Amino acid sequence: MAGWWHTSLLLFILLLLLFLHGEADVQVVNPMECPKPSPVPACSAFLYVVPRGHNASDTAARYSADASLVEPIRRPSGATDFLVAVPCACDAAGNATALFHDTVYPVQPHDTATGITYVVFSGLAWRVPENITEFVTITVRLPCGCSAASVVSYAVQSGDTLTSISDLLDSDVEAITAMNPELTPNPDYLNPGQLLFVPMGVHGSPPPPPPPPRKGTAAFMSERPVTFSLEEVDRATASFHDSRKIGEGGYGRVYLGILGTQVADFGLAKLVEQSDEDWCFATRLVGTPGYLPPESVRELQMSTKSDVFAFGVVLAELVTGDRALIPDKKEACKMRSLVTAMKEVSPSDDPNAALEEIIDRNLDHVYPMEEVRKVSIPWLGAMLALFL
Repeated sequence: MAGWWHTSLLLFILLLLLFLHGEADVQVVNPMECPKPSPVPACSAFLYVVPRGHNASDTAARYSADASLVEPIRRPSGATDFLVAVPCACDAAGNATALFHDTVYPVQPHDTATGITYVVFSGLAWRVPENITEFVTITVRLPCGCSAASVVSYAVQSGDTLTSISDLLDSDVEAITAMNPELTPNPDYLNPGQLLFVPMGVHGSPPPPPPPPRKGTAAFMSERPVTFSLEEVDRATASFHDSRKIGEGGYGRVYLGILGTQVADFGLAKLVEQSDEDWCFATRLVGTPGYLPPESVRELQMSTKSDVFAFGVVLAELVTGDRALIPDKKEACKMRSLVTAMKEVSPSDDPNAALEEIIDRNLDHVYPMEEVRKVSIPWLGAMLALFL
């Protein structure tokens, strides 16, 4: 009887090991590729973590994350897991470059590569080495993703379908399939432990707004300011972690945060009625005289170079303290462009003296002249080369 019991136990252990080995083979992960390695995070991403009894603080420590950015998420079964926000950076991966979040892990007694991958790190670890030594700290690479939407790294659990995953993470089956090309041949076939990138929050997204009206309407439009919640800023800067700090001065500390949106667009090319070509031909001029280059005013022709010129006008306003259009001292009833005043600096025998003549008097000479020259003269040369 005892012999039969031992034989059955050994068989059970063997089958369990085979199952675990097979599960490890399932994880054919293709990390999301990126252009070139950079120490600066490309975005903020999410990891789907099964806590296995650990609280948010312990989970954050294990994943080198901030505990305030660990959010609970409830599965239909009633179990509570975690979404962990982490910085996602481009790094070397074999012969390619891909997006990862790295953390460290002290190897415990009886740990295996499979156990570290699937139990300790919820199926998210990438290529944990087989030969590991107890009590040695190793670096664990966790594939992550960047996209227009927040991307969650998710290891498939038993009973999952693409529909259940999309419902859990407010995603869309087609969007998940598009982000994971290996699903295309058979999207209904998922293996437990398979790592997927899931774009979160794309389910039921409203359609893009219609294009602005073309000819026959006034095209002067101002875009609404882009605003971010404190939670978004906190997440993007990892709660203002020192690793995100890029400078400090009298204005305070400056932190790098990737918010996944275009913050500024000077965009004066939008102020004319335009076609889809790189150069825009307007039927009439509808905004901001003084910020447009002469050719654009005369020929009603706009391009991105016009935006460069307009930015230069703003720079000239900062240096001189004047507006883009100023009264002409020679002809009282006329206005002249601030650019013409800046033009007078370039051909002068003494550019520094000429520049000093047009600098804002309110500064009362309390400024480093060399720094003003460095800012003004190169821009003026570029402006002259572009348009004048």
